[in-house]
Amino acid sequence: GKFSAERQSRELEGLRLKAERSQAELSARTSHQRLLIASAIALLLAAAVLAQWLAQVRHRHRHLQVDNAKLNQQSSRDPLTGAYNRRHAEGLLKQHETALQSPPAQVERSRDRRIHTKVGLLLLDVDHFKRINDEHGHAAGDEVLKAVSDRLQALVRENDALVRWGGEEFLLMLPGTAEDGGALFAERLLSAIGQDPMVVAAGPGIRVSVSAGFVAWPAWPGQRWEDAIHIADMALYMAKRNGRNRATCVKQVRPGAPLELVCTDLERAEEGGDVELATV
Repeated sequence: GKFSAERQSRELEGLRLKAERSQAELSARTSHQRLLIASAIALLLAAAVLAQWLAQVRHRHRHLQVDNAKLNQQSSRDPLTGAYNRRHAEGLLKQHETALQSPPAQVERSRDRRIHTKVGLLLLDVDHFKRINDEHGHAAGDEVLKAVSDRLQALVRENDALVRWGGEEFLLMLPGTAEDGGALFAERLLSAIGQDPMVVAAGPGIRVSVSAGFVAWPAWPGQRWEDAIHIADMALYMAKRNGRNRATCVKQVRPGAPLELVCTDLERAEEGGDVELATV
């Protein structure tokens, strides 16, 4: 009986130890599962925080891109008309000047050869603009400038540039437009501006005309863009003196012509046969 009691006691102790080990293993598995669950929750929370942070970064980046685009546009555009401003235009002219000075072999390889040949420069001025301001008010004058800019913008191609050169003066940069093309373009321009009255908010429509001067740059080898603009300006004021609502186009500068005279007195240069002009 004693042996049986001891064996039974050992079996009970064995069962108790086994139960304790099972309980310990169960507790360990439960703790491990809880740790895994806690880790998963922590990872999910971290992922959510990271996703939110990335979304905020992307949002700020988009806003920064928009702000930078606005700043770039503001720095290159005239706020009233939306045309390029003079500072930006001078940068474009310098780029064209560099392209025009490229070696001939490089010109041949260029994907856009037009910018390496001639750049038409057409400078125009709204006729009697002071009278428009005096009779209709400065607000109407601003509307007229915007309407002129819109009509000019409708004429230009993708590679062309419309510039508010100053006040009521606009410059059109027309890559690939040579002498003959300038006269044709000037005819279209005068018609587009003068055909229909400009609509303004207050009062009847205002009939507007412009005077223009055109030169295909370079008019002679190595001509600087500043000299080309100056010649276009002289041609513009010849159009003003000869009755307005017209364009004076430089058709040709005679090889060997005295360039100092051409750059200072276009009318005398024409009288002496050094320059050929055409009026549109």
